[in-house]
Amino acid sequence: MDRTKAGASMGVAALLGVVCGGATAFMFPAALTLPMLGIYYGVRESWHWAAGLLLTSLIVVQTAAGTELTLIAAIFSAPVTVVGIRVLREKWHPFEAVAMCIGAVFAGLMLSYFFANAFLGGDAIGAGLHALSDYLLGLPRDMYERTMGLLTSGLALSVDLTGARTSVVAYVISQAEVFVRAALPTLVLTYAAVGGLITFAFSRKRLQTAGADVIPMVPFWDYQLPTRFARGAIFIIMLGLIAQLIGEGWVADVGLLSNTMFLVCFIVQGFAVIDYYLVHRSVPQALRWLVLVVAYLLFGSLLFVVGVLDQVLGIRTRIRT
Repeated sequence: MDRTKAGASMGVAALLGVVCGGATAFMFPAALTLPMLGIYYGVRESWHWAAGLLLTSLIVVQTAAGTELTLIAAIFSAPVTVVGIRVLREKWHPFEAVAMCIGAVFAGLMLSYFFANAFLGGDAIGAGLHALSDYLLGLPRDMYERTMGLLTSGLALSVDLTGARTSVVAYVISQAEVFVRAALPTLVLTYAAVGGLITFAFSRKRLQTAGADVIPMVPFWDYQLPTRFARGAIFIIMLGLIAQLIGEGWVADVGLLSNTMFLVCFIVQGFAVIDYYLVHRSVPQALRWLVLVVAYLLFGSLLFVVGVLDQVLGIRTRIRT
């Protein structure tokens, strides 16, 4: 009976690996499912299960999408899987665990971006848009008009699609490049923050449902960056500033992204300090969230300073006293 259950469990795991790999091959943001699957089985069973499932998924990606995407998916998934398994197995404090998962997703994205640039000759964004341009130029007329209609609507462009295809595509692609490069920091940070939180929360919830001994969640107002993480974040912010000042191209992009990422970590801690003060004053929850929204609208990134001061001086400790 035990062998039957074990075989069924392995079959389900393998099927999930195939499904996640297929989803990643056709829609790369779905690569987040790879570490989530690895974390669940890595904590519930063993590291060997996590490695086997990741390998299964990558074989599917290789078969469906080729070597380059497979390597990028592996580079992204590995740090997230390792960090997720470790923080859940060792029962790290939830906020430390979430911070580490967000950092791992961000690191995976940056490594993927670095290797994508290496594979594609130094500018993954430019190469991707060039491939899109070639694809659009080769479409049949009716499909070209439908695709371009969707693309121009998404970019809020007013374009006469009856004009010369080469000129229209060149204009739309140039505008798309401006949009993508401007939105890249926001997109990466949003994916890292949401992805790290979902990776931890979903894996933890599934493990809890399966009867595993996992750490409980704690309230937002208790959020604080782990000391080692905060020191590393400040160091990376300094490196990012240097990269922005002396670097060009993707090097400056990585510097900007890393700076923004770790600034956001301290900004969230600044929000937690405000929330802690409001809880200490017995402010109702609905009003607390309203105050946080107003604080974001009025002060925004200045809350970074509050987060750093709390990390260094312990503002919440002073509020308690």
